[in-house]
Amino acid sequence: MRSERNFFNKNQTHINNTAENERFSRFSTIIYSIRAICIIFIIIFHIGYWFLTIRHYSNIYLLMIYDIANIGLDLFFFLSGMLLVINILNRNYENLSWLNWYKKRVMRIFPAYWLVLSVIIFLEFLIFGNIYELCAILINFSGFQALYIDNPNFILIHFIYWYITVILSCYIIFPLLFIALRKNFKGSILIGVILFALFFYFNANFEIIIKFLSKITTIQQGTIKFYFYKYFVFFFGMVFGYWIGENNMENLEKMYELKIGITLFILLTITFLMIIEGYSRWFFPFITFIFIPFLLFIFNKFFKANKFLTFFGKRSYEIYLVHSFIHIILFHFFFDLISLPVDLVFELLILPIWLIFIFFFAYLFHNLVNQIIRKEEIHIYIYVFALSLFIFTSICIFLAFILSFIFALCIYGSIILFLILFNIFYKKRSKRFENLNQN
Repeated sequence: MRSERNFFNKNQTHINNTAENERFSRFSTIIYSIRAICIIFIIIFHIGYWFLTIRHYSNIYLLMIYDIANIGLDLFFFLSGMLLVINILNRNYENLSWLNWYKKRVMRIFPAYWLVLSVIIFLEFLIFGNIYELCAILINFSGFQALYIDNPNFILIHFIYWYITVILSCYIIFPLLFIALRKNFKGSILIGVILFALFFYFNANFEIIIKFLSKITTIQQGTIKFYFYKYFVFFFGMVFGYWIGENNMENLEKMYELKIGITLFILLTITFLMIIEGYSRWFFPFITFIFIPFLLFIFNKFFKANKFLTFFGKRSYEIYLVHSFIHIILFHFFFDLISLPVDLVFELLILPIWLIFIFFFAYLFHNLVNQIIRKEEIHIYIYVFALSLFIFTSICIFLAFILSFIFALCIYGSIILFLILFNIFYKKRSKRFENLNQN
């Protein structure tokens, strides 16, 4: 009798685990599809930016699509916060090592970013003759180049990579936010909502903090304000992810109910209409908070349609890294070198070529980076390089003067040497302890 009961319990546990794995697998596929939607929004936004801002085309429909597509990166910040929390809750987070967590973030962001940035620096020199100072290159490789863009050393080698700076700073504060949610979920939400309301409706309340931060560092006041909004989007993504991820993602099933989908559709329609009517400042943040849950509902109902988008969703980060610079090169080739007429018809004809190049190079870089990071012996060099760049940029943030080439080289060389010696010392000490334990 006892053996039958144990057999039943084991079978029940196996069934529950299988159901959880299927639920998480289905959810992962949906997330890749949503990532594809987000990157499409970003591409549309940059197309609109080119036509409306640079080419000065005045089209009311293009302007409307351009404004709505502006939520693309906010959706990515929301998704990042949500997925990071869900992934932790889906594992044994009680024994979580934050050091290992940061290592995974380094491997996710930097190898692809360094590879693409290296190609961009080379092409900038080859095609446009641009040469950058060593200090500027190192800071751009650190990912924190968007902190002080007026300083020549913090120049953005490619303008859209301010996203890297913001997401890295979100990773830095993530453990503190996660611990706060674990300790007091409702209290953290309440504090977050109050601070967001103060920031969004009464921006002057943050002037004291912003002025203080801009005095002790070289970070601009406008940059700090811009980042604060992204941090709130990231935080509320974490809140949503925590709500989904607790109780083995059982709350996720509530997002698939028809009444929830209809409610989200009504709220989203009202929000879009308010933005079209010119109330973007008041309603724009709520698109992000409504749109992701609505997409979860939609893609669950049309699950078979996700397979095509999944391919692009898995490569969304690489698509983001390459898409804008390929656009610059193609337009330089067709309109500057070949001298095609600067006409809307010709520009629209070039767009399909642009998209083909985007997906090809994103696929190429994605596979190349995967081949690199599979070699675990390379990981230690990536960690040391990333940490050395972070330390170097941190020093530059608190320096009021511009670093010369020699001074930058000396500082960075000293940091690298220190990290290498520390790594050697740490390995020798670990081996000594292992030998003592064996004896």
